[in-house]
Amino acid sequence: MTIKAYQPQRTDLLINTTWGIAQEQLAASEAQARGLRLIQGRWVSPEERQQLKDEAGAYRSLRALACLLLVIAFLSIFWTIGAVKSSGLPGLLVIIPGAASLAGGIGLLRYANWGRNVAAVLFGLMLIVSFIPAGSDDKGGPLLLVIGGLCLYYLFRKTTGRIFKGGR
Repeated sequence: MTIKAYQPQRTDLLINTTWGIAQEQLAASEAQARGLRLIQGRWVSPEERQQLKDEAGAYRSLRALACLLLVIAFLSIFWTIGAVKSSGLPGLLVIIPGAASLAGGIGLLRYANWGRNVAAVLFGLMLIVSFIPAGSDDKGGPLLLVIGGLCLYYLFRKTTGRIFKGGR
């Protein structure tokens, strides 16, 4: 687990601070007596270790969700090109969810609260689409349901909420 500062200005999150005690400032025997563990050259308590792990996981999941939205955006752009060629002007309607996905992905990469809101709406729509006749086939419907549900879970986890709480 590589720990780095994701939002250096957010010192209310442990991961963005100089966490723990430097290895050279505390003897190994004393650290072990206090119940500290060595992580990346720094002594941390089990509570700090868990908090660092949770915050790192939340940042990674936000990055993954942002990448998913960006992939959806680029796929919709390619789909729009094909739809315009085959059906003309109505094919341009596909660009709307693509633009929303692009905006949500960029917002999540910037850890902006508006990006989280856009992503929540898009992933919520995935849940709804899986129940309408056009999106509820044997393969796509359950997949959209699972993806939408998991993404909403990661967006609204307690640790992820703390990342956006003091965000820009």
